[in-house]
Amino acid sequence: MVFFYISKYVTKWLGPPLFRTGLSLRNRLTMTPTATVGGVGAMASTNNYWMDMACMVPYSQKLLSLAIYDESKQRAMEFRKQYNQEQQEQSKDRSKAAASIASSFSSSSSQKAAIMAMTMMTDPNAIRRLSDVRIQVLDDYLRPSLIPNQLWSDIEQSWRYNLRIVAWARKEFLIGKYGPYIQEALVAYPQLRNSPQLSLTSSGGGNRRQLLLDLVHRGEINTDNIGVDASKNMASPFLQLPPSDIIMNAFRMQQWSKNKNTERISNSLVPIAKNIGGAILQQRSSSEEGSCEITKHIDVPLEADVSSSSLEDILEVVTKGYLKNCGPLNALCQEANFYQLYSREYVQNLGDYLLKRTAARCLADDTRQRKRQSQNSNDINYDFLEERPFMSPETVVLDIGAGDGVLMHCLRDYMERKVMGLSLSDNKRGNQRKNNRSNNVYSRRHQPMAIPTMVATDDMSWRIFAKADVEKLSVEQALEKYTTNLTTENNSDDDSSSSDYQKDQDQLRPQVIVICSWMPMGEDWTALLRKAEVDEYILIGEADDGSCGDNWLTWGNPNFYDFVAIENNSEVDKGRTDNDTSSPTPPYVAEGYQRLDMDSITKYQFSSFDLATSKSSKTVSFRRRKRRIA
Repeated sequence: MVFFYISKYVTKWLGPPLFRTGLSLRNRLTMTPTATVGGVGAMASTNNYWMDMACMVPYSQKLLSLAIYDESKQRAMEFRKQYNQEQQEQSKDRSKAAASIASSFSSSSSQKAAIMAMTMMTDPNAIRRLSDVRIQVLDDYLRPSLIPNQLWSDIEQSWRYNLRIVAWARKEFLIGKYGPYIQEALVAYPQLRNSPQLSLTSSGGGNRRQLLLDLVHRGEINTDNIGVDASKNMASPFLQLPPSDIIMNAFRMQQWSKNKNTERISNSLVPIAKNIGGAILQQRSSSEEGSCEITKHIDVPLEADVSSSSLEDILEVVTKGYLKNCGPLNALCQEANFYQLYSREYVQNLGDYLLKRTAARCLADDTRQRKRQSQNSNDINYDFLEERPFMSPETVVLDIGAGDGVLMHCLRDYMERKVMGLSLSDNKRGNQRKNNRSNNVYSRRHQPMAIPTMVATDDMSWRIFAKADVEKLSVEQALEKYTTNLTTENNSDDDSSSSDYQKDQDQLRPQVIVICSWMPMGEDWTALLRKAEVDEYILIGEADDGSCGDNWLTWGNPNFYDFVAIENNSEVDKGRTDNDTSSPTPPYVAEGYQRLDMDSITKYQFSSFDLATSKSSKTVSFRRRKRRIA
């Protein structure tokens, strides 16, 4: 206990100065002249992870986060005491029925604490006041650490272009401001607490701390006393997913934009930039991958005084508009360490799409097999149509960078339930069918449904605890294993049939569909996917101009094409001249793939970077049109 209190005060008094000292030392070691608007010339050096480690910046960040946590918890306890006193004073003037309920509190102190906590978490006024308390804690700790002199030079020359520090500051602010609203949502909507993404994480049979304690921000609610029905639908990960209407109601997203609108994000920054004394300018820079980025940049004079600007406004400028229009969902994703909260409808629609693609491949293979039978015999055997295995080896769905494996786990459960004819809703009467696969067929050819072979892979470099089966493979290893070594089984006995297969390479291996959810920013895995000639890859995350992949190499956005940087690697655009002003050919088009925006699935998508003014996340399919001939 003594050590606990000592460590608490150490983090409080050591964290902020150590962070400032480490940041100052780092800046002196990486000081470079600013060559372009907004200090873009120094951007590469400010994102050096090993320099951060040498200056103990990550360590001091953890100490500072712990100090914010301790202070937030202490002030929350004080607020709770004050709130309980106010409630007791108001109870004196209530009706007899309310007085009898209050008197029952004396029977059990734990029950009284739980009920009072639940009352506070369902009181909108209390939620708003508690949020203000947390914001004040952030202002007391983050502001002097990030802006010691209250000048814009503290931001511009120190941490504005350090993506890790910006992401950390954004996370701390979102959790601090919206933590009480997350608590309110989890109390009001038990379905959220049953989500596989928020459940216990275990590895190798060992129990780990319940993630939900973090989600309600430092365990301020005893979840054992608020009626968590953890047993409901425990056998089905799919049925544990919250419906989209629950997510929208719980996190107050009914009025949020359903479409992407980057112009609204930029426009919302105009009055904030004016108040700080800055202006919005166009910015052009080249990435390490060779593509060019053209974005809007807020240029603020270094001598600008920001003491009168709120911390929220400052972080809104630094994050380029991805803070003030956020909500509890964004904070939940940050605290739970995932990019997207999967809804039941999202998994269902994506699963239906994969089942259709699987069925199309099965039907194509059956057609070829029937044609070969007709050539060799007058008696055609259709029994193979009814004897198809439950899991089709002819289609492989490969999830690369799968993280905790929850998406593939829920997709597999949904497809199995649909193929086996099990219920797909909470209502036991709703679409409950007999457990008979023969009753669940596609109408065409009366072919029984089959699920694809499904594999989740990740290189585990991000140290994410797996909540389902995830095979430890890098992207290259996964593609090598599941695209080059797998072939469809050929049971033909005669040489002519075998030679027919050799003529068409597509018949020699399964259909490979790759899912990539939230590809790391600045990296492009799609070139590897196209090189492996996968039949289709589905990208989930921010599209075209966001933080997933490379905006040109991955998405083919012409606004991010750098004619100079890619001049030496001109295979994508052979035949272009300097005078050619037409849009460049996207890499995926040049390599024989066709893009399909899956809008019917996207509308059920809820991510960490969605805003009230613009929906950032998207699901996009890239399907191979034909095999390239060497």
